This record gives sequence, C-alpha cells and structure tokens, in this order.
Amino acid sequence: MKKIYRDKALAELLERLESRDFDRRESALFELAIMLRRANQRAGGNDPLSAADLPRDLSRIRLSPDEQRNIVDRLMRLVVNRRESRASAFWTLSEAAAPVAWAPVLFLLEACGHELDGEAAYQACRALRIWLDSGALSDEEIQRGVAARDLQAQLRRWSRTGDIRLARAAQKLTDILNAAGE
Repeated sequence: MKKIYRDKALAELLERLESRDFDRRESALFELAIMLRRANQRAGGNDPLSAADLPRDLSRIRLSPDEQRNIVDRLMRLVVNRRESRASAFWTLSEAAAPVAWAPVLFLLEACGHELDGEAAYQACRALRIWLDSGALSDEEIQRGVAARDLQAQLRRWSRTGDIRLARAAQKLTDILNAAGE
C-alpha cells in the first residue's frame, strides 16, 4: 500500500475518534483495537478480533510504535473529553503495547480515575492487568505503578465497590502491584 493512501486511511480513522456521533466513534475504537492487537502480535488464527472485521485499506496497515504512541495520546484525550466512550477507549488502550500505554494510563488514572464509572474503571484495571501479564514492562515501569499513591488509593476504593467484577479486578491488580513492590 502506498504511503499516501496508508496515511490517508489512518488519518480518516483517527478523525472518526473526534466525531460527535457515538456510533462512528465506537466503530473507530473497535477498528483501532483490532489494528493495535495485530501490531502487537496478539491476534491469532482463532482470534475473534480479526482483520476480516476491518475495511480493506485498514487491514493492510501495521502500526509502528510511533503510530501507537499517537493513538494512545488520542485515546487519552478521548477518555478525558468523552465520558460516554471511556470504557471503550480503555478497552482499545488495552490492545496497545505495554511500554507505550502503561505510563500515560497511570498518569490518567491518577488525574481522573475518581471520575470513571464502573465499566470504565473495570476496563482500566483490565488494561493494566494485561500489560502486567504481558511481561513487556521493565521493573522500573512496574515500580511507577507501585509508587503511584493516588492510583493505589483509587484501587482500594474500587475494590470496596458494590460492583463485584470491578472489586475483584481492582483487588487483583492491587495484589499484583503490592507483590511487585516487595
């Protein structure tokens, strides 16, 4: 695929993230999740998220680390600005490479984790857990999570919530971070 067509297809997809139309935005998030998953070799033959779910021009794109950083930045802005798309944005972020998304998400959760509804909080915990389980984070990167006092306090609050799924996810994440800090 020629670079000009590739860049145009990616720009159009990223533009849809800014749409006021919820369905267009959510569709863009789904397509970005598939592209991030493929870029990080997490898509296999039996993967329910496959290139078949992408338009042809997007299915031919392999995202570079720089493109992933740009996408993570855009997704972070979406979490801040579009409350109704927060859960989907965190779900999409979970498909980014751990070293690319870990620090920005930690920062975001410290800044506005208290504003997340149950589903967005669960998806944020899920993303952090996926990155920790990936083995792609350095000890130094993991220690940032251990040292993030506001995040630790937020995880404690989430672990006491009435939402059982969120409470379990937050407690498991707390346990993993505490074990890493020992």
